[in-house]
Amino acid sequence: MHISKLFTILIALFCLGFYACSDSDEPSENDIIILEGIVRIQDTFEIREGKELVIMPGSEITFSPGAIFIAHGNLTIEGTEDNPIVLIAEDPIEDHRIISAKSGCKIFKLRHTEIIDGLVTSYSTDNHFQYVTFRNTKQLKWDDAAARFWYGKILIEDCFVDWNNQGEGFLLHNVQSPLVQNCTFKKVPDAIEYIHCNNGQILGNHFEGMNDDAVDQNHCFNTLIKDNTFFNVKDKALELGSEKFGSSDSLFVINNLFVGCRVAVNVKESSFARIENATFFNNEISLDIYTDADSTRVSKAEMFRSVVVNSDLPASVNPRSIAILGDCLSDESLPEGTNNLVGDIEFQDPTNNDFTIISNQFPAGLNATSIGYQDPN
Repeated sequence: MHISKLFTILIALFCLGFYACSDSDEPSENDIIILEGIVRIQDTFEIREGKELVIMPGSEITFSPGAIFIAHGNLTIEGTEDNPIVLIAEDPIEDHRIISAKSGCKIFKLRHTEIIDGLVTSYSTDNHFQYVTFRNTKQLKWDDAAARFWYGKILIEDCFVDWNNQGEGFLLHNVQSPLVQNCTFKKVPDAIEYIHCNNGQILGNHFEGMNDDAVDQNHCFNTLIKDNTFFNVKDKALELGSEKFGSSDSLFVINNLFVGCRVAVNVKESSFARIENATFFNNEISLDIYTDADSTRVSKAEMFRSVVVNSDLPASVNPRSIAILGDCLSDESLPEGTNNLVGDIEFQDPTNNDFTIISNQFPAGLNATSIGYQDPN
């Protein structure tokens, strides 16, 4: 073994041993545990409350089957653009949770890091993930999430989830004001799922090629879903409902693009959503509103200033549901509404994802530049 690698591992083992023997509640330099270089974690590595684990830029941490960080203290895993950190789970078969942040972990920072075949959970922690790549090649159970959170605070931005249509992406339970922004999800079923979350935001993300839904909202209130793009989602790009957790309300779906999805927006189980400036292109069903026969409350969607082109079914509204549409453009008939126009609609260059409307047939007073998806960039 290379001398420098051996030295690094010995240092890591020394830190672990010292830390396990340190019972002092007084702050000291040993309250920070540093891992650096190439390190193998072979068992449970526990960070006690009041301590902090710091992984230095450029480090590569490999987790043997079953090995895990259990953090009751803070976690700082921050690489740099030039020297990212790599975390590798070696278990070839089972889901492998490599980090479990507990309630004593007040702050969990994860930046410029690549996580390969490892899963993360966090409970009641202030989480900030940025420039993190999650990769998975294993066969996961349907609810094995790349990162799963209960309570706490969530800011996830500029991340990339490169998956294999197994398990799920980011699964949030009872988190207030979560924000996931400017991330890319490829082949990630249920890429973002909020359950019992209020005042959340999902902004500027790209979703592509998942075999299940892209975004789920279950018993959520006052969520803003804005400036996202959805391509080739095999089930529902947006599933806005309950899933037995309770209906969702005040969901605001603003300036989103849906291309080649089976169902673009699904509002169900007595939930309510307002949709504005959406562009729907080549979807099987663009807007789907459904109320169960035994429900005491209806499902409802309002849609304004949106454009629907080349859908097998522009809008499906079952008899016990409500759709209110206004100032929309479609190449086929929509449910009755106000100032909706049916006719041929031409985009600038849909092959290259330029959905600027260039049709010149709109009547005076109808400003097509304010209708449909507007690239926030």
